[in-house]
Amino acid sequence: MLSATGFAAALAVTPAAADTVIANIPIIGQPWGMAMTSDGKHAYVASGYTGLVSVVDTVTNSLATTIDQDLGDPVAIALTPDGTRAYVASRSGGVSVVDTATNTRLGGIGVGSTPSDIAITPDGTRAYVTNFNSTAYGTVSVIDTVTNTVTNTLRVGKNPHKIAITPDGTRAYITNNNSGTVSAIDINTSAITEIAVGSWPAGIAIAPNGSRAYVANNNSGTVSVVDTATNAVVNVIQGPPRPNAVAFTPDGSRAYVTDGANLTISVIDTATSTVATTYPMDSGPGAIVFTPDGTRAYVSLSISAEVAVIAIKKDVPNLPSTGSLGSRGS
Repeated sequence: MLSATGFAAALAVTPAAADTVIANIPIIGQPWGMAMTSDGKHAYVASGYTGLVSVVDTVTNSLATTIDQDLGDPVAIALTPDGTRAYVASRSGGVSVVDTATNTRLGGIGVGSTPSDIAITPDGTRAYVTNFNSTAYGTVSVIDTVTNTVTNTLRVGKNPHKIAITPDGTRAYITNNNSGTVSAIDINTSAITEIAVGSWPAGIAIAPNGSRAYVANNNSGTVSVVDTATNAVVNVIQGPPRPNAVAFTPDGSRAYVTDGANLTISVIDTATSTVATTYPMDSGPGAIVFTPDGTRAYVSLSISAEVAVIAIKKDVPNLPSTGSLGSRGS
């Protein structure tokens, strides 16, 4: 078997076209949430209905290993800044803490009902968990990552779904599906500001410079742009019909919006706040993460049980299973 170095050396270095699927990686179960390591060498994938976390080697674009530690029904995953631990949220209840060096489960943390997402503050001291079916109003659990205990439970809108934290670690933003709002949480004081957005806000992402939050409104077919300094909606971008997830390129010049219902990925030019292009996919795209250098995007495809690898720049070598976004190689 080729090592990562040998594999990379064996690749044809013909430049791949930008925004082209260059690999499709089979995953056990249904891939949902993902997290990229800070060095960009591995992507961790929550494999729904399996109790597993899949680890993708981004050098070879292959499945490196699966973490089989009875993790419930994994739906979301977050890594500590130093990469030593993974926090895995399970829809069947609770958060598991995994040692990424040994791929062993260190323990579990009880949170609210039906966790749906998790994010860790940039300093690594706290994890925020959205509890989708927690109560009539919805809650967010705050975990102290030193003691791995819940230190606070915050009341937010109905059916809190996705979460994003600003790069400076001062605020967390929560989409509330059934309230049509985003809850902006002051991490230092736990004060909460509710921001009205579109119908059924789903995915959310913070621009790399922290100035804007993009909110994918699944029932409105729009992306709300929130000014994080004022917590006000400053723009509404007409997006794909059913946007469900959003992620910024590391340089902040583009935001990629997935539409799993219509099998597309739309690319927003953040300078003009317009959709620059929309690409068809062969399977419904979900979560999306980028390598730190911005050359590749990894997209979960839950129906086909794969992770698609998309070349973002033209200096990415061609890999097996190449193809356009609309027609994968077989």
